[in-house]
Amino acid sequence: MYTRQFMQSIHIRNERRRELWGDNSYGKFEPYHPDSSLNPDPSVTGSNRGFYYDLQTYLPGDILVKVDRAAMANSLETRAPFLDRDLAEFALSLPVSLKVSNWDTKIIMQHACKKYWPDQLRGRKKQGFGSPIGVWMKERKVKELMENVFASNSTLAGILPGITSGSTKTDYERWLLLTFGLWLDKWHK
Repeated sequence: MYTRQFMQSIHIRNERRRELWGDNSYGKFEPYHPDSSLNPDPSVTGSNRGFYYDLQTYLPGDILVKVDRAAMANSLETRAPFLDRDLAEFALSLPVSLKVSNWDTKIIMQHACKKYWPDQLRGRKKQGFGSPIGVWMKERKVKELMENVFASNSTLAGILPGITSGSTKTDYERWLLLTFGLWLDKWHK
């Protein structure tokens, strides 16, 4: 059960998941259907449904938690000024065309702040604080862990017969499967 939930939650395409499952019966997974209590009112339509869902799940359950933990770990105090209730309600009430268009996002905010932001910030793409997974994957101890977790007789290989250390496509995929395999080794008995 946990295996199915994990495989549904990670960012690996369905075709790749089927490769990893092989002929294993665990691979019969259903599409993910979020908890209906998180659905917006039927009057919320189009892209606003996605914005609503992000506000209910992604921000409080992911982004804000990570920012808070990282800040506290470094004795920093952070603020999320755009999450002021009145501002958020105003932004949600705007037509979608003022928020996003094709590949442009935060349209009205960019327009409102145009004279305050230097050119090098205005045109810059989003930047996150990603983990240095590529660097970690080159560490000797991580390579040793991978050998054990991806071994043909490992717990992970028993569940995902299509897995081998050489079969994973990216460092990110290897990292996800490595951490899952380590979790299985500890808790799946």
